[in-house]
Amino acid sequence: MTHDDLVERARRWLAGKQQCSVVATEIKVGYGEIADAIGWKGIASHVVECKTSRADYVADWKKQFRADAPWLGLGQYRWYMCEPDVITETQLPHKWGLLYVVGNGVRIVRKAEAQTENYGGAVDVLLSILRRVNIADDGHTSLTVRGYTISTRSRATLTLGGEAN
Repeated sequence: MTHDDLVERARRWLAGKQQCSVVATEIKVGYGEIADAIGWKGIASHVVECKTSRADYVADWKKQFRADAPWLGLGQYRWYMCEPDVITETQLPHKWGLLYVVGNGVRIVRKAEAQTENYGGAVDVLLSILRRVNIADDGHTSLTVRGYTISTRSRATLTLGGEAN
């Protein structure tokens, strides 16, 4: 399974099972974090980091902001998503949740616990997204999100109001 496949699964899980009304993917934050998927349900934010290999997970924890300033991490609830056995429950940081992609579903291995170190960071991301949304004034409901192309390999997405078809 590719990283893009996992990101799409995370987006669908947040919009569907977690009932997040706003979900965005591949959102870059000023200090270097790229949230694979972030969603908001009421005032609670959920971040899902997608990992395709153990080496990818280990590299994630070597990032400067994770090692030196973990309180900058996004999400009141923080999750890792991977295929089974890429990350085990005993390898998780304190309060992080773990999701396994199994077949067409997502299984919660460990629930994330609420964290409050950077509550405002997720709010800042949401406000940044909203500043880039344009609603067409042509009698049709249409939304476009601009400014979130992360690289040539992926494109940020925004889902409003739950699961998109």
